[in-house]
Amino acid sequence: MLFPIHPFGPNESVSPESIKIDNRIYVTFDCQPVLGHVRITKKRKISRAFHMDEFTHIQDRSLKGQTLDSIFQLPIVFIDAIDRRFNNESCERISIQLRDSDNMPYTISLSTYTKRRRPPGKLRLVFRKKPVVSKPFQIVLAPQQDKPGDVYVVSGQKLWDGSSVEKVPFFRLWVPLVP
Repeated sequence: MLFPIHPFGPNESVSPESIKIDNRIYVTFDCQPVLGHVRITKKRKISRAFHMDEFTHIQDRSLKGQTLDSIFQLPIVFIDAIDRRFNNESCERISIQLRDSDNMPYTISLSTYTKRRRPPGKLRLVFRKKPVVSKPFQIVLAPQQDKPGDVYVVSGQKLWDGSSVEKVPFFRLWVPLVP
């Protein structure tokens, strides 16, 4: 015999009063890794940068025209992999780990390259950094009993700056107060 997970059959109507609704709203934040990339020429000059300020502390526009050697200390193996791709030689994916000025690790990688009719004019280097907060962050919102219309945070974890969000009006978390 098979029991359904709900007490009503497919041809029965459910009365709205019998539906149980939780008055709380659960909001879960999940941190994503930081991604950036640069396009480089055969002379290892940056022709375009995207979201690189997290890795270099330099704005993307300012990176254009600079050489990789002036910004990153790349190992010989990685420089050789770049040169082999520009010489139109087939190469496996390569990935190395470096540290930024804040001593946080990040990864630079080049994708697999297959020999083509012509060598590439530019290559893309992809940069990845793990999120600082590794586990999901959740807050719970609920209506306030004594003040209808106000929504309060009833439980939450510590934020990154060490402050707590418990029992704080929701509108104060997101909207700056005007004096």
